[in-house]
This record gives sequence, structure tokens and C-alpha cells, in this order.
Amino acid sequence: MTSDITGEGSVVLENTLQERSHMQPVSLVSSNGHYLARNTFEEGLAEWSNRDNEVGATVTLDNSATFDKTHAAKITNTHVGGNFAVNVITMPFDAKEYPLVQFDYHIPSDVKTNFLVKVSGRWYNIGFTDDPKELKDKRVNIAHIGDIKDVMADDKWHTARFNLYDMLRTKTGNTIVE
Repeated sequence: MTSDITGEGSVVLENTLQERSHMQPVSLVSSNGHYLARNTFEEGLAEWSNRDNEVGATVTLDNSATFDKTHAAKITNTHVGGNFAVNVITMPFDAKEYPLVQFDYHIPSDVKTNFLVKVSGRWYNIGFTDDPKELKDKRVNIAHIGDIKDVMADDKWHTARFNLYDMLRTKTGNTIVE
């Protein structure tokens, strides 16, 4: 509720909009639905990038992995013992407004990796192909919030989909992904 009358105890609309200005604006693509990001990689890598310099992974475009020569993002761990980290989206967004994450993947069986999202200064782990880790009672700022179902690391193309908002709700009431 908003009002310019201070005696009513409501918030002025302009202040509310200023507080939310750090979030991605909503865009509606009529033929493709409602997306925060829709990376086809035909126009480049968008926000996909190396996260941790020499220990992070490199991100390049690759058109040799697809059957029709369209582009895909290729993530390569170039440092032995590196953390394989990449950025997917660098602008904060609200998982309540954009809850679904869907992507196509082609991953060999020997690649062990998970997804991490940072919310309110804390990291949340989403299981992908890595082995489960016991984080309870460890002194780390990471909490496991779920696993992506039916992942197949068999060097073939598959599609994965999960609800980030529902996963976050198991551990936090905060929804702004940093």
C-alpha cells in the first residue's frame, strides 16, 4: 500500500521503487514467455564468465558440440585443483519473481560439479553431478538446499529444470540472489 499522507503509516511508492532499482527489470518476450535471461549463445556469452580468475573455469562459445552447429557455452576447468567456478548471471534478481531455472547440458560422467547461489551473504548449494557433501556442523557458510532431479552425466544432451525459489524456502526467507 502506498500513500503520500504520512499519518497513514504507509510507504511512499517512490522509495519502494528506489529500493528495488538494483534488480533486473522484467521483460516479456511474447513468443518465448517470461524470462530473466534466455541464453541461446548465438549472440555471445551474455553474462557467463570466469568467476575466480586463474582457479575458475574458462567460458567459451562452441559450435562443435551441437548436432545443428548452433552455439553452446563450453566450460573448461583449466587449472588442476581449480574450483571450476563461472558466473551465469551477475545482476541481483528475486527468485520469487524468477523461480524456474532450465538449461540444456552435455556433461561427461567424470565431471563433478554443483550450482551455488549467494543469498543474503550466504551460499546455497544445489546438487548437480558432484557427490553429496556433509555440511552439517561444519564451519562453512554453505547450506545444501536440494538436488536437480534425474541428472544424467553420460556425454549426451539433456534438459534440467528446478525451482530455485522452492529450494531456497527450505533454508531461508530471503529471495534476492546476489
